[in-house]
Amino acid sequence: MISFRYHLVTVVAVFLALGLGVVAGTTVVDQGLVSRLQEQTGNANRSAELARDRAGELGSQLSRTTGLIDQVLPLLTAGKLDGNQMVVVTDDGADAAMIDSVTKLVSESGGDVTAVLSLTDAAAVDDAKSREELATLLEVSQASSSEDLQAEMASQLATRLAEGVHGEQDRLFQLLEAGFLEAGQGNGPQKVNGQLPDVGGPAQSVIVVSGGVGTPPVQPSSFIEPLVGDLVDQGAYVVAAEPGSAAYPFVSDIRDSGLNDSGAMVTVDDADEPAGEYTLVEALGSLLRGEGGGDYGFKSGATDGLFPPLAR
Repeated sequence: MISFRYHLVTVVAVFLALGLGVVAGTTVVDQGLVSRLQEQTGNANRSAELARDRAGELGSQLSRTTGLIDQVLPLLTAGKLDGNQMVVVTDDGADAAMIDSVTKLVSESGGDVTAVLSLTDAAAVDDAKSREELATLLEVSQASSSEDLQAEMASQLATRLAEGVHGEQDRLFQLLEAGFLEAGQGNGPQKVNGQLPDVGGPAQSVIVVSGGVGTPPVQPSSFIEPLVGDLVDQGAYVVAAEPGSAAYPFVSDIRDSGLNDSGAMVTVDDADEPAGEYTLVEALGSLLRGEGGGDYGFKSGATDGLFPPLAR
């Protein structure tokens, strides 16, 4: 007969063997897992190092390309806007650096920016007092909504920029004095007897810039876009421009509206990039010569390509 002691020793031996097997197996698995993790970490480190090296190479290439563009772009645009004047209109959300770049580009191309007009926070007319003030200035009903007042302001400003000063009252001057618009460019436009005779008129084109990096006080659909439409309807030469990284839509809305289906104006959706800068000057020059406008850039609706063909 098998003694109880023998039976107990056998059971303990079996469980001891099982325990040793589990420990040994776990050790082997852990070592394999560790090896794989070490290999993956090494691969990731090598990939990261290669990516850093590639980024450095691309940075150097970009620097060299930018240097070339800085020299070539002035040659492509020189004299393209000789003798032409224009007004730049923007809103408070637009990129200030881009506005400066546009005015500099026009100047270097032989053009003259007579004023940079920027919509202010006051144009939001979000309280009764400001609505009453703007309604009185525009000579419309005091019961007009903020949206109606902004649309009417766009309409009257478009007429003023397209036709110039008529009569004793200069609506542009009044809007500036009331603080609904601000005027930049050097010391600002020259004021003469409550008027700004050098700003606007049939001989001046209008560059409208929006779609910037911040939230504008007035949505483009309420003022900037109607302004563009009214200017085109009145036969003005118009460029609608936005940066490639626009935070809110402007040019795409203009294109979607069908306003430029006939090519009566120019739209540029990357005006903060070299291709867009060249396009703004070249396409505006073509528009001024009576050759029609177009839609340029890389976003939806840019049916005329990234930029106009280079002259041979």
